[in-house]
Amino acid sequence: MRLTAIEAADFLSFENLVFTLDPGLNVVVGPGGSGKSTLVRVLDLVVRALDSTELGAARLLEEYASAQRHDATGPGLCVRVGVELDQPSERQAMVTFVRAAVMSALPDGVADKYRDAYDEQVRDVISEHHLRPLFRGKLAVAFDARPEGGWSVAYEFFYNGRWSCYMLLGRPSAGQIVPGPLTPGHPPGQGGPHLFDWLRPQGGDRLDFDLASLLPGDDGTITLTVGLLDPSRLTPSLREFAILAEADVTVSRYYTLAPMLRRVLRAALVLRTDQRLPPRQDYNPAVLGTQPPLTDPSQLPLVAGRL
Repeated sequence: MRLTAIEAADFLSFENLVFTLDPGLNVVVGPGGSGKSTLVRVLDLVVRALDSTELGAARLLEEYASAQRHDATGPGLCVRVGVELDQPSERQAMVTFVRAAVMSALPDGVADKYRDAYDEQVRDVISEHHLRPLFRGKLAVAFDARPEGGWSVAYEFFYNGRWSCYMLLGRPSAGQIVPGPLTPGHPPGQGGPHLFDWLRPQGGDRLDFDLASLLPGDDGTITLTVGLLDPSRLTPSLREFAILAEADVTVSRYYTLAPMLRRVLRAALVLRTDQRLPPRQDYNPAVLGTQPPLTDPSQLPLVAGRL
């Protein structure tokens, strides 16, 4: 994964920031109070938000509940980290999820021999070529500071001239694809057609897939999740997802894109505290001027990532 941008709206000192990152090394230099640490906090908030989607620990976000810019006039804050899935394994993980989500949408009454036939179609019509717009997007986190508000997390992507949000946490419900971009207090998506029926426009046995079929339309939104994996009925696509997600097939639960995105982001990004630390007290003054570390090297304030 490559980071492409850091964005913030009404977050701490930033009213409206768009900070584009170049491939390779990026160095941020500025005087105290110019917002260098706030850039790091945007990254930290996004990482915490993805952790909270998987761990169910809302306390991970509590520290940022009061991070709205002090003179903001809007209902809350929003931050984004632009990402690009530039590694083959990352792109294949996205393909694996979408294939498994489509197979999970098969009605329970479909016989096993037909499930296998549908699985062959899914693996044929859903590939990297079909999902290319999903490989570049934004991890977005919004907080609605109003009494009935709260946190929302989404993966935003651009296709057919418009932004859409794949919801990871909050309202609208996780797993829904709704019109974007994400905002504090994002309006809920209305229920839509069943995914399996949507992919069979003629009502036959042949699946018709393109990315546009997953986008919200006039008749509602599509929910894209993998769930209720029956160990006795795992088709190749579902089995591949179960291995990738390290899913416990004995536990009834639904999976969104969140676990995959969390794993990819944590593999690509390393954050260390930017808290200023006091000088060490145990260095030998006799070697001052030669090689005395004035701070513990293991605790150096460091921000590192493969951008």
